[in-house]
Amino acid sequence: MAGDVWPQDIEIELTSKSKNLDNRMTFILGKNRETVCMNKLTVLAKNKETYFIKRLTEEVGKYTFDILDPWTGPDLIPGNKMLLVRTTGVYGDDKDLQFLKGLDNSYKLCNSLEALGMFRSKKSQYELFGRIGIPQVPWINLLDTDLSLIISFIQNFPVPRYLIKPHRGQGGWGIKAMSASKIAEWYQNSSDHEYILQPCIDGAREYRAFFIGENSWTLERLKATGRVAANFQLEGEARRVDSDSRFEKIIRRIRTANNVHYAALDILEIENEIFVLELNVVPGIQQLEKVTGENIIRKLLESLNIE
Repeated sequence: MAGDVWPQDIEIELTSKSKNLDNRMTFILGKNRETVCMNKLTVLAKNKETYFIKRLTEEVGKYTFDILDPWTGPDLIPGNKMLLVRTTGVYGDDKDLQFLKGLDNSYKLCNSLEALGMFRSKKSQYELFGRIGIPQVPWINLLDTDLSLIISFIQNFPVPRYLIKPHRGQGGWGIKAMSASKIAEWYQNSSDHEYILQPCIDGAREYRAFFIGENSWTLERLKATGRVAANFQLEGEARRVDSDSRFEKIIRRIRTANNVHYAALDILEIENEIFVLELNVVPGIQQLEKVTGENIIRKLLESLNIE
Protein backbone atom coordinates (compact mmCIF):
# COMPACT_ATOMS: atom_id res chain seq x y z
CA MET A 1 0.00 0.00 0.00
CA ALA A 2 1.45 3.35 -1.04
CA GLY A 3 3.18 5.25 1.74
CA ASP A 4 2.71 2.57 4.39
CA VAL A 5 5.32 2.36 7.13
CA TRP A 6 5.72 -1.08 8.62
CA PRO A 7 5.88 -0.96 12.43
CA GLN A 8 7.87 -4.16 12.68
CA ASP A 9 9.52 -6.82 10.57
CA ILE A 10 6.99 -9.09 8.90
CA GLU A 11 8.02 -12.40 7.39
CA ILE A 12 6.20 -13.56 4.26
CA GLU A 13 6.71 -17.11 3.08
CA LEU A 14 6.22 -18.25 -0.52
CA THR A 15 4.96 -21.80 -0.03
CA SER A 16 5.72 -24.87 -2.12
CA LYS A 17 3.06 -27.08 -3.69
CA SER A 18 5.32 -30.09 -3.10
CA LYS A 19 5.88 -29.18 0.55
CA ASN A 20 9.59 -29.33 -0.20
CA LEU A 21 11.15 -27.04 2.37
CA ASP A 22 14.25 -26.60 0.21
CA ASN A 23 12.08 -24.87 -2.40
CA ARG A 24 10.54 -22.34 -0.06
CA MET A 25 11.30 -18.66 -0.53
CA THR A 26 10.95 -16.20 2.33
CA PHE A 27 10.71 -12.42 2.04
CA ILE A 28 11.10 -9.99 4.91
CA LEU A 29 9.33 -6.64 4.94
CA GLY A 30 11.87 -4.40 6.59
CA LYS A 31 11.20 -2.49 9.78
CA ASN A 32 9.88 1.05 9.32
CA ARG A 33 10.34 0.81 5.54
CA GLU A 34 8.21 3.18 3.45
CA THR A 35 6.99 1.37 0.35
CA VAL A 36 5.47 2.41 -2.96
CA CYS A 37 3.34 -0.72 -3.26
CA MET A 38 2.70 -3.72 -1.06
CA ASN A 39 3.85 -7.00 -2.58
CA LYS A 40 1.51 -6.97 -5.58
CA LEU A 41 3.85 -8.28 -8.27
CA THR A 42 5.69 -11.52 -8.98
CA VAL A 43 8.51 -11.35 -11.54
CA LEU A 44 9.62 -14.51 -13.34
CA ALA A 45 13.35 -14.12 -13.89
CA LYS A 46 16.40 -16.35 -14.17
CA ASN A 47 18.90 -13.51 -13.91
CA LYS A 48 18.24 -11.24 -10.94
CA GLU A 49 21.10 -8.83 -11.71
CA THR A 50 19.64 -7.08 -14.75
CA TYR A 51 19.03 -3.38 -15.22
CA PHE A 52 15.28 -4.07 -15.30
CA ILE A 53 15.29 -5.74 -11.87
CA LYS A 54 17.55 -3.02 -10.49
CA ARG A 55 15.18 -0.30 -11.65
CA LEU A 56 12.15 -2.19 -10.35
CA THR A 57 13.84 -2.44 -6.97
CA GLU A 58 14.62 1.27 -6.98
CA GLU A 59 11.05 2.12 -7.87
CA VAL A 60 9.09 -0.06 -5.46
CA GLY A 61 11.62 -1.51 -3.01
CA LYS A 62 12.97 -5.06 -3.04
CA TYR A 63 10.55 -6.18 -0.34
CA THR A 64 7.43 -5.36 -2.33
CA PHE A 65 7.71 -7.87 -5.16
CA ASP A 66 8.73 -11.51 -5.52
CA ILE A 67 11.33 -12.87 -7.93
CA LEU A 68 10.64 -16.46 -8.95
CA ASP A 69 12.91 -18.69 -11.06
CA PRO A 70 10.87 -21.57 -12.56
CA TRP A 71 14.06 -23.55 -13.21
CA THR A 72 15.12 -23.65 -9.54
CA GLY A 73 11.68 -23.43 -7.90
CA PRO A 74 9.20 -25.14 -10.26
CA ASP A 75 6.86 -26.08 -7.40
CA LEU A 76 6.55 -22.63 -5.90
CA ILE A 77 3.25 -20.81 -5.83
CA PRO A 78 3.56 -17.11 -6.82
CA GLY A 79 2.79 -14.84 -3.90
CA ASN A 80 0.97 -12.31 -6.06
CA LYS A 81 -1.69 -12.52 -8.75
CA MET A 82 0.02 -10.18 -11.27
CA LEU A 83 2.94 -11.84 -13.09
CA LEU A 84 5.61 -10.07 -15.12
CA VAL A 85 7.75 -12.42 -17.22
CA ARG A 86 11.44 -11.59 -17.76
CA THR A 87 12.51 -15.01 -19.07
CA THR A 88 13.17 -15.79 -22.74
CA GLY A 89 13.72 -18.68 -25.14
CA VAL A 90 17.52 -18.47 -25.00
CA TYR A 91 17.56 -20.92 -22.08
CA GLY A 92 16.73 -23.77 -24.46
CA ASP A 93 13.46 -24.99 -22.96
CA ASP A 94 10.04 -23.74 -21.91
CA LYS A 95 9.97 -24.53 -18.20
CA ASP A 96 8.76 -21.02 -17.50
CA LEU A 97 5.83 -21.37 -19.91
CA GLN A 98 5.01 -24.81 -18.50
CA PHE A 99 5.04 -23.29 -15.02
CA LEU A 100 2.61 -20.56 -16.12
CA LYS A 101 0.28 -23.09 -17.77
CA GLY A 102 -0.03 -24.86 -14.41
CA LEU A 103 -1.45 -21.78 -12.65
CA ASP A 104 -5.18 -21.21 -12.23
CA ASN A 105 -7.14 -18.43 -13.91
CA SER A 106 -6.87 -16.08 -10.94
CA TYR A 107 -3.36 -15.11 -12.05
CA LYS A 108 -2.87 -12.32 -14.60
CA LEU A 109 -0.01 -11.92 -17.06
CA CYS A 110 1.36 -8.65 -18.41
CA ASN A 111 1.62 -10.33 -21.83
CA SER A 112 -0.59 -13.30 -22.64
CA LEU A 113 0.78 -16.83 -22.41
CA GLU A 114 0.02 -17.25 -26.11
CA ALA A 115 2.12 -14.18 -26.96
CA LEU A 116 5.02 -15.29 -24.75
CA GLY A 117 5.16 -18.59 -26.64
CA MET A 118 4.49 -17.17 -30.11
CA PHE A 119 7.12 -14.42 -30.04
CA ARG A 120 9.77 -16.54 -28.33
CA SER A 121 10.52 -18.13 -31.71
CA LYS A 122 11.44 -16.20 -34.86
CA LYS A 123 9.89 -18.93 -36.98
CA SER A 124 6.48 -18.76 -35.27
CA GLN A 125 6.36 -14.96 -35.22
CA TYR A 126 7.44 -14.70 -38.87
CA GLU A 127 4.67 -17.12 -39.80
CA LEU A 128 2.20 -14.95 -37.85
CA PHE A 129 3.43 -11.78 -39.60
CA GLY A 130 2.78 -13.47 -42.94
CA ARG A 131 -0.75 -14.48 -41.93
CA ILE A 132 -1.80 -11.01 -40.75
CA GLY A 133 -0.06 -9.05 -43.50
CA ILE A 134 2.85 -7.45 -41.66
CA PRO A 135 5.76 -6.55 -44.01
CA GLN A 136 8.94 -8.46 -43.24
CA VAL A 137 12.35 -9.26 -44.67
CA PRO A 138 12.17 -12.42 -46.87
CA TRP A 139 13.13 -15.56 -44.95
CA ILE A 140 13.39 -19.31 -45.18
CA ASN A 141 13.36 -21.86 -42.39
CA LEU A 142 16.52 -24.01 -42.49
CA LEU A 143 15.16 -26.83 -40.31
CA ASP A 144 14.18 -29.90 -42.37
CA THR A 145 14.64 -27.91 -45.59
CA ASP A 146 16.25 -29.34 -48.71
CA LEU A 147 19.49 -27.63 -49.71
CA SER A 148 18.16 -27.01 -53.21
CA LEU A 149 15.39 -24.81 -51.76
CA ILE A 150 17.98 -22.81 -49.81
CA ILE A 151 20.06 -22.27 -52.95
CA SER A 152 16.91 -21.18 -54.82
CA PHE A 153 16.11 -18.69 -52.06
CA ILE A 154 19.61 -17.20 -52.29
CA GLN A 155 19.28 -16.87 -56.06
CA ASN A 156 15.94 -15.07 -55.67
CA PHE A 157 17.38 -12.58 -53.17
CA PRO A 158 21.01 -11.94 -54.21
CA VAL A 159 22.94 -9.77 -51.69
CA PRO A 160 26.60 -9.66 -50.57
CA ARG A 161 25.83 -11.41 -47.27
CA TYR A 162 23.05 -13.21 -45.44
CA LEU A 163 22.06 -13.53 -41.80
CA ILE A 164 21.53 -16.92 -40.19
CA LYS A 165 19.43 -16.39 -37.06
CA PRO A 166 18.57 -19.02 -34.43
CA HIS A 167 14.87 -19.75 -34.01
CA ARG A 168 15.24 -18.63 -30.41
CA GLY A 169 17.36 -15.71 -29.33
CA GLN A 170 17.33 -11.99 -28.78
CA GLY A 171 19.70 -9.05 -28.72
CA GLY A 172 21.71 -10.54 -31.58
CA TRP A 173 22.46 -13.75 -29.71
CA GLY A 174 23.70 -16.54 -32.01
CA ILE A 175 23.39 -14.64 -35.32
CA LYS A 176 25.88 -15.55 -38.06
CA ALA A 177 26.72 -13.47 -41.16
CA MET A 178 27.81 -15.36 -44.29
CA SER A 179 28.33 -14.89 -47.99
CA ALA A 180 26.26 -17.02 -50.34
CA SER A 181 29.26 -19.22 -51.15
CA LYS A 182 29.68 -20.22 -47.48
CA ILE A 183 26.08 -21.06 -46.63
CA ALA A 184 25.89 -24.45 -48.38
CA GLU A 185 29.13 -25.57 -46.71
CA TRP A 186 27.89 -24.48 -43.28
CA TYR A 187 24.53 -26.18 -43.82
CA GLN A 188 26.10 -29.50 -44.83
CA ASN A 189 28.60 -29.50 -41.94
CA SER A 190 26.24 -28.34 -39.19
CA SER A 191 24.06 -30.74 -37.20
CA ASP A 192 21.90 -27.90 -35.86
CA HIS A 193 19.57 -26.37 -38.43
CA GLU A 194 17.14 -24.57 -36.11
CA TYR A 195 17.85 -21.31 -37.90
CA ILE A 196 16.21 -18.75 -40.16
CA LEU A 197 18.03 -17.43 -43.28
CA GLN A 198 17.48 -13.83 -44.42
CA PRO A 199 19.25 -11.43 -46.78
CA CYS A 200 21.17 -8.72 -44.94
CA ILE A 201 19.81 -5.30 -45.94
CA ASP A 202 22.67 -2.79 -45.81
CA GLY A 203 22.06 0.94 -45.66
CA ALA A 204 18.67 0.70 -43.96
CA ARG A 205 17.56 2.95 -41.10
CA GLU A 206 16.93 0.98 -37.91
CA TYR A 207 14.18 1.69 -35.40
CA ARG A 208 12.85 0.21 -32.20
CA ALA A 209 9.27 1.07 -31.27
CA PHE A 210 8.48 0.35 -27.61
CA PHE A 211 4.92 0.22 -26.39
CA ILE A 212 3.12 -0.14 -23.07
CA GLY A 213 -0.58 -0.40 -23.73
CA GLU A 214 -1.48 2.52 -25.99
CA ASN A 215 1.67 4.51 -25.13
CA SER A 216 4.69 4.20 -27.40
CA TRP A 217 8.23 5.54 -27.86
CA THR A 218 10.38 5.20 -30.99
CA LEU A 219 14.19 5.22 -31.06
CA GLU A 220 16.41 5.36 -34.15
CA ARG A 221 19.83 3.78 -34.03
CA LEU A 222 22.50 6.31 -35.00
CA LYS A 223 25.87 4.73 -34.62
CA ALA A 224 26.70 1.04 -34.81
CA THR A 225 29.76 -0.74 -33.50
CA GLY A 226 30.21 -2.86 -36.62
CA ARG A 227 28.56 -6.05 -35.34
CA VAL A 228 25.67 -7.67 -37.16
CA ALA A 229 22.93 -7.54 -34.55
CA ALA A 230 20.80 -4.46 -34.08
CA ASN A 231 20.93 -4.50 -30.30
CA PHE A 232 20.01 -0.99 -29.25
CA GLN A 233 21.68 -1.18 -25.86
CA LEU A 234 24.97 -2.77 -26.96
CA GLU A 235 25.22 -1.74 -30.59
CA GLY A 236 25.73 2.01 -30.52
CA GLU A 237 23.89 5.25 -29.96
CA ALA A 238 20.23 6.09 -30.48
CA ARG A 239 17.91 9.07 -30.47
CA ARG A 240 14.21 9.50 -29.91
CA VAL A 241 12.16 10.26 -33.02
CA ASP A 242 8.51 11.08 -33.62
CA SER A 243 6.08 8.23 -33.77
CA ASP A 244 5.46 6.84 -37.27
CA SER A 245 1.85 6.07 -38.22
CA ARG A 246 3.04 2.95 -40.06
CA PHE A 247 4.67 1.63 -36.88
CA GLU A 248 1.57 2.47 -34.84
CA LYS A 249 -0.64 0.57 -37.27
CA ILE A 250 1.51 -2.56 -36.95
CA ILE A 251 1.59 -2.26 -33.16
CA ARG A 252 -2.21 -2.03 -32.99
CA ARG A 253 -2.54 -5.09 -35.22
CA ILE A 254 -0.18 -7.15 -33.05
CA ARG A 255 -1.76 -5.98 -29.79
CA THR A 256 -5.22 -6.89 -31.04
CA ALA A 257 -4.26 -10.27 -32.49
CA ASN A 258 -2.11 -11.53 -29.61
CA ASN A 259 -2.99 -9.65 -26.41
CA VAL A 260 0.45 -8.05 -26.09
CA HIS A 261 0.63 -5.23 -23.52
CA TYR A 262 4.36 -4.47 -23.32
CA ALA A 263 6.94 -5.13 -26.08
CA ALA A 264 9.42 -3.63 -28.55
CA LEU A 265 9.19 -3.84 -32.33
CA ASP A 266 12.42 -3.80 -34.38
CA ILE A 267 11.96 -2.25 -37.83
CA LEU A 268 14.10 -1.50 -40.90
CA GLU A 269 13.32 1.29 -43.36
CA ILE A 270 14.85 1.56 -46.83
CA GLU A 271 13.61 3.82 -49.62
CA ASN A 272 10.49 4.63 -47.57
CA GLU A 273 9.55 0.96 -47.30
CA ILE A 274 9.47 -0.69 -43.87
CA PHE A 275 10.21 -4.27 -42.83
CA VAL A 276 9.60 -5.75 -39.39
CA LEU A 277 12.57 -7.68 -38.02
CA GLU A 278 10.97 -9.09 -34.88
CA LEU A 279 8.84 -8.39 -31.83
CA ASN A 280 10.48 -8.75 -28.43
CA VAL A 281 7.96 -9.35 -25.64
CA VAL A 282 10.68 -9.22 -22.95
CA PRO A 283 12.50 -6.03 -23.98
CA GLY A 284 15.13 -4.25 -21.96
CA ILE A 285 14.55 -0.62 -21.02
CA GLN A 286 18.02 0.71 -20.23
CA GLN A 287 18.59 2.69 -23.41
CA LEU A 288 14.95 3.76 -23.61
CA GLU A 289 15.17 5.37 -20.16
CA LYS A 290 18.57 6.85 -20.98
CA VAL A 291 17.50 8.42 -24.27
CA THR A 292 14.04 9.64 -23.25
CA GLY A 293 14.79 10.54 -19.63
CA GLU A 294 11.42 9.03 -18.71
CA ASN A 295 10.63 6.64 -15.88
CA ILE A 296 9.56 3.65 -17.97
CA ILE A 297 9.36 1.27 -15.02
CA ARG A 298 6.87 3.57 -13.30
CA LYS A 299 4.77 3.81 -16.48
CA LEU A 300 4.72 0.02 -16.77
CA LEU A 301 3.65 -0.41 -13.12
CA GLU A 302 0.94 2.21 -13.49
CA SER A 303 -0.38 0.47 -16.61
CA LEU A 304 -0.70 -2.73 -14.54
CA ASN A 305 -2.51 -0.83 -11.74
CA ILE A 306 0.41 -1.37 -9.39
CA GLU A 307 0.78 1.93 -7.55
